[in-house]
Amino acid sequence: MAATKPSGSDNPAAFFFQGETGRNTRGLLRLIILCTIAAAAVASRLFSVIRFESIIHEFDPWFNFRATKYLVNHGFHAFWDWFDDRTWHPLGRVTGGTLYPGLMVTSGTIYHVLRFLTLPVDIRNICVLLAPGFSGLTAFASYLFTSEMSDSPSAGLLAAIFMGIAPGYISRSVAGSYDNEAIAIFLLVFTFYLWIKAVKLGSIMWGALTALFYGYMVSAWGGYVFITNLLPLHAFVLTCMGRFSPRLYVSYTTWYALGTLASMQIPFVGFLPIRSSDHMAALGVFGLMQLVGAAEWLRSQLPSKQFQTVIRAAVLLIFAGAFGALVLLTVSGVVAPWSGRFYSLWDTGYAKIHIPIIASVSEHQPTAWPAFFFDLNMLIWLFPAGVYMCFRNLKDEQVFIVIYAVLASYFAGVMVRLMLTLTPVVCVAAAMALSQILDTFLVASSPNEGSSPQANGTPPSANANGNLADKFSALPDTLRSTKSPLVGIYSYLSKSLITGAITSYLLLFVLHCTWVTSNAYSSPSVVLASRLPDGSQHIIDDYREAYYWLRQNTPETAKIMSWWDYGYQIGGMADRPTLVDNNTWNNTHIATVGKAMSSREEVSYPIMKQHEVDYVLVVFGGLLGYSGDDINKFLWMVRIAEGIWPDEINERDYFTPRGEYRVDDQATPTMRNSLMYKMSYYNYDKLFPSGQAMDRVRGSRLPAEGPQLNSLEEAFTSENWIIRIFKVKDYDNLGRSHQEASAFEKGNKRKKAAGSKRKGARCTRSHVAPPDIYSQCDQVGRLQYLLRRAAARSLTAQPSRSIASYRPVCRVSASQPTSYRAFHQCRIWRAEGEQKKGVEASPAEASTSGETVTTEATQAEESINEGDIKEESIADPDVADAAQKPHQEPASHDAVSESSGTTSAPLGQTEAPTETEQPAESTTEKAQDLASSAAQTAQDATSSAAQTVSSAASSTAEKARQSNPFDKTPSSSGGRLQSSASRSPSRILYIGNLFFEVTAPELEKEFSKLGDITNSRIVVDSRGLSKGFGYIEFATQAAADRAVRQLDQKVFQGRRMAVQYHIPKTGISPRGQISKQLNTPSKTLFIGNMSYQMSDRDLNDLFREIRNVLDVRVAIDRRSGQPRGFAHADFIDVASAEKAKAHLEKKVVYGRPLKVDFSRDSYRSKGASQV
Repeated sequence: MAATKPSGSDNPAAFFFQGETGRNTRGLLRLIILCTIAAAAVASRLFSVIRFESIIHEFDPWFNFRATKYLVNHGFHAFWDWFDDRTWHPLGRVTGGTLYPGLMVTSGTIYHVLRFLTLPVDIRNICVLLAPGFSGLTAFASYLFTSEMSDSPSAGLLAAIFMGIAPGYISRSVAGSYDNEAIAIFLLVFTFYLWIKAVKLGSIMWGALTALFYGYMVSAWGGYVFITNLLPLHAFVLTCMGRFSPRLYVSYTTWYALGTLASMQIPFVGFLPIRSSDHMAALGVFGLMQLVGAAEWLRSQLPSKQFQTVIRAAVLLIFAGAFGALVLLTVSGVVAPWSGRFYSLWDTGYAKIHIPIIASVSEHQPTAWPAFFFDLNMLIWLFPAGVYMCFRNLKDEQVFIVIYAVLASYFAGVMVRLMLTLTPVVCVAAAMALSQILDTFLVASSPNEGSSPQANGTPPSANANGNLADKFSALPDTLRSTKSPLVGIYSYLSKSLITGAITSYLLLFVLHCTWVTSNAYSSPSVVLASRLPDGSQHIIDDYREAYYWLRQNTPETAKIMSWWDYGYQIGGMADRPTLVDNNTWNNTHIATVGKAMSSREEVSYPIMKQHEVDYVLVVFGGLLGYSGDDINKFLWMVRIAEGIWPDEINERDYFTPRGEYRVDDQATPTMRNSLMYKMSYYNYDKLFPSGQAMDRVRGSRLPAEGPQLNSLEEAFTSENWIIRIFKVKDYDNLGRSHQEASAFEKGNKRKKAAGSKRKGARCTRSHVAPPDIYSQCDQVGRLQYLLRRAAARSLTAQPSRSIASYRPVCRVSASQPTSYRAFHQCRIWRAEGEQKKGVEASPAEASTSGETVTTEATQAEESINEGDIKEESIADPDVADAAQKPHQEPASHDAVSESSGTTSAPLGQTEAPTETEQPAESTTEKAQDLASSAAQTAQDATSSAAQTVSSAASSTAEKARQSNPFDKTPSSSGGRLQSSASRSPSRILYIGNLFFEVTAPELEKEFSKLGDITNSRIVVDSRGLSKGFGYIEFATQAAADRAVRQLDQKVFQGRRMAVQYHIPKTGISPRGQISKQLNTPSKTLFIGNMSYQMSDRDLNDLFREIRNVLDVRVAIDRRSGQPRGFAHADFIDVASAEKAKAHLEKKVVYGRPLKVDFSRDSYRSKGASQV
């Protein structure tokens, strides 16, 4: 039967809101409103993605993201047993057993479900958008939770709106905030809803659902302890109020039994529910429920007096036994005491005194009063009103709201992080108060409207259901005067004013929430932003710049030491092992890092070497005004280290006599000599005029002379000086301290006494070998030593290079050969002379001698060519990759053959002396004459000696090539290197662009899949370090062809190999006769002769007018992180490269004309052409 319009109704819309149709219509409208609220909650959290990009925020989310990728790539079982050896070096971390896996499992499940539905989504996007997605579910859960507290339908909708946009919740649920709270707040609210439902119905099913979501909550967040203690407290208070019932008994017993078992399945939790003081309240209330239940049963079985006697005895006995057992188990260690974080909730000064690392976390600081108004705004005034209304109608569920409000308010006051747990109850209580105001003052109709007053004078109903009117009309006439007055506003003007005022407050609340979300909570900490005077946004991306530098310029096994705040980011973005991170499970290890940062270099260096530290990272904001730097955190490092080593570290030593923490001239010697201070302000004074260096964060003028570092060297400084990275030096080869070695390099050696001062040429004296080594050489060896040292001296006389005016990353220092290498070379030359005398050796011995000559020749060539690499010889990008290490050849012979120059042209054509067979007396006289001549020529750069050395090295290298199976170069010296176009197939392959840790067996294993290998070699320098390339010789030509086709540009251990045929050199033309013929046009340009003063801004200006640029790569020194003076640029096509070449050839930057030539296409430009 069709629904009919109710009689007597003149409102056509009343048909849709009355009866069965009205209920369906109201339900549909509520669903539409809830969906709109959820959409608004999600949209309000996407500011960071719109303004910046899809990126993980903060610190902890980076570890969660890294763990999620591990779970997706390796599976759940591998994730469960994951031992991470790249954190907490050298201890490592049992990751699978020390985290809450709920967040990762949730993201992994969504990822696999979407892939099953053929919707491939990157795991990063799932992690970024997970928190906004769950915020919509939290709005639904708030609606359900509030609907159980209030009969008003508007209360649930208002709670959903407040929860969806409240800044207190948005702060931990914006896009990119991939932390445990992203799903934990939804589980918190929904678990409370299920608990209230179970208490009201007394159903085992609802109790089991409560336990199920409680177990999910335990797997997701350590804040589950709040639920573990709040639900027992609610049951205990109801019992004390005399409201114990079978419903309460069933719901609590079901939740505790199943929920405890579920929580114990998480490895990180384990047996804590029955062995930790944090969980003892739940266990005690569970026992109390059984006792009260038994008492209620005994009450029905025993007379009143006997029941009271039994109860008294049982209570005393059980209480004494339980208390004694708890004390005994706690003293014996079976039950763990309260953790430091829980102690700090009751005593706010406990952590600072006993566990400084807890107090050092900004989230654990007490909450400032303005934070309540900032995160809750107008809700903070409605919150007390809502709690008061719960007192007026104190049902079981209202008791829960009161307890929740009191506890959450206290905890949010002592720890700012717990503002997150206060926000849900504030939203619920505020919604109840506002809905009560609207229902009371706006729903009541005027007595003159609608139905007239009854005959007995009773006014119309004040509520929608008419219950109040029915009660009043049923009163006898004698009691009419005692009726409660009808509360309400009947004037349409008054209603309009109240409605307008509330609407205005709500609009202001929405505007505040939007502004806070957009400006305060949507900026990722790894990307900073500011506003320029013209209003445009300025991005400060120093964090990612530094982490990317670590990822690209350091070995995968390089250990990074930093303060624990940055451990997760280094592991997630830079993918490098760290000493400490944000897990903070080992206080002693963190204190060790604090001690290294706060001590002198002489104390810090052994600590770093003991822990195999390769690089040290610090955050410094003095130039930009970034207040979150390590200098401001430095006192926490001191306090934590002082807690372990109170005799060595004293916080008082870092304050001035007046108790001030200063970094200027009045800073204490302990402060100025600390490693943190030196690293932060190293070379900082170079950015300002003399004596004008200013720290913009501390507002202090720094000393005129900046600190000096001896045991570390600057490797990288970001654009705005926020991140600074220093490389830890190795032990000195001569056994000197780093301070002595630094003083020697600066020419500040201690002067000898006047009586012991030797006379002679200074350049010769400064490099004379000690008597115990020098005397081991014969006269010819001494002569060769003196000549070569004079030549090396002249080679190191390079023009000084100025420091960049803004970025020290552009500073490049000339490499200088050490005297130790020359002393070692002297012994090698002496051994070479002895081998030449043994000409009667057998052929087998001769072959061995040939191998020795090969090694010596290589070393001789390197001793001359170190630091003398010409830019034209590195026009090939693969060659540039091989040239990343100092004192290393830029590329192999094959790579050089593609460029337009040579790596090291001979310095002259003078033939090497061969007086090895002359009599001793004659040799001695000639040696003395030649040594004297060498000393004189050293004063004017000794060019003739350098030519002699070069010729000798060329002669020795010629002998080496005759015995080298990888180099069949003809002995002729005329002609130019072959170009890549003229290469012919060969069984010997050149393998370039290798990772520096690759060994010959690893290379042979990779290439043996394509055929039999007869020989393999990785080219190393004089120190035994890989140069980044090597050679492979196959047994057949077919195998070599397959290797070139299949393995060229293939990624091997993180780098793309360059696999090419090895072509022997036809000779190297003398310097000065090098042809200037250009390479074949390609899509990659080589830009050389770049000034070391060029910054990123100069490079951007240089390419501003050039179109179709794919990538520009500046060659960076692998060890020092400094630019090498040349770059490569990739273009979409050859025509664009030719136009760019014509444009750049006319450019002069900092007084240096650019040298531009074509280079072989890199894999980037190849990939672009394929696309």
